Amino acid sequence: LTVGEPDDSQSARIKSLRKMISAAAMHSPENADIRQSLWSKLTLNIGSSTLCVLTGIAVGEIANDPTLAKIRARITAEGVAIAKAHGVAVEGAPKRPGVPTPSIVGHKPSMLQDYEQARPMEVESQIMTPLAFAHGAGLEVPSFELAATLAARKAAEKGLYRP
Repeated sequence: LTVGEPDDSQSARIKSLRKMISAAAMHSPENADIRQSLWSKLTLNIGSSTLCVLTGIAVGEIANDPTLAKIRARITAEGVAIAKAHGVAVEGAPKRPGVPTPSIVGHKPSMLQDYEQARPMEVESQIMTPLAFAHGAGLEVPSFELAATLAARKAAEKGLYRP
């Protein structure tokens, strides 16, 4: 669990929180730039969440389908480019030690779980905001834009997102 201050300081509050997380036998690495962790997670979400919502399948199934895996890789690469355009190198984000990736365990992202259970979806924060960041940087992100548009429309048609 990565935690940090908006200004990246190693405040007493963050040190105390990290100590509590560690005491609960969870990993909480120090992080010099919290934006790296945020964008690292976000780049995974924009590729996986959009495709999982559109197809109704888990991340592992996307990873095991060669065509969908390629599309996911393209969308993720576009997400990394968005972060880079805003001065964030996601490659520097701390990694979770010894934890299998969601692709391996067949994980359903929260956005797909929300869709299936007819709960409001995080379309704005996980999809539309990164897309706005791309537009703000003047980036072309055709794969992400297509998946984002279709996923947002699907959520809106079910009443789970209001554009």
